[in-house]
Amino acid sequence: KQSSIKLCDYQKIALLPEDIRQAEEAARMAPKESAADTRRYFLQTAFLQKAVEASKIKVSKKEAEKWAQKMMRAMDQQLANNGEDFEKYYEGTGTTEKELMDEFIKEAEKQLKSRMVLYEIAREQNLLATSEEYDAEVHRLAQMSLMPEDRLRELCEAEEAELIKRILLSQRVKNILEH
Repeated sequence: KQSSIKLCDYQKIALLPEDIRQAEEAARMAPKESAADTRRYFLQTAFLQKAVEASKIKVSKKEAEKWAQKMMRAMDQQLANNGEDFEKYYEGTGTTEKELMDEFIKEAEKQLKSRMVLYEIAREQNLLATSEEYDAEVHRLAQMSLMPEDRLRELCEAEEAELIKRILLSQRVKNILEH
């Protein structure tokens, strides 16, 4: 299978003074105890955006639509938790289902590209998730979802297990970018 990404030389990416100014401004607006995290988040986001823009990435329409559908289901659940539904949402925002799905497809493409870049950086840096890290993440997710670990492992086999490992790799890259 041919890779759908050609990673840029991310080690040569430099943030612009404007990127740094925006991060500083956001940090000033954040509560004091989270200012450093807020600054770091904005700097990481700026770096990742530049890496995505400089890399050659292909996300299929089918992948983006699948991810967007997950986003729609999550929003449906959130609306239901608030005693609302999509009809009320569309009425309140003046949008349609198609317009919302089109927005979600664009956002899904951005998210997938970002994940692909983070994964490729982690792979290139040989930051592979260990079995112990995977087990710890499954344990954490099981506790969060109040699901037995063995049931979660069944659900995570194959594609989902790979996704969790990619998330862990992405987190490692973000940690490296912090230093």
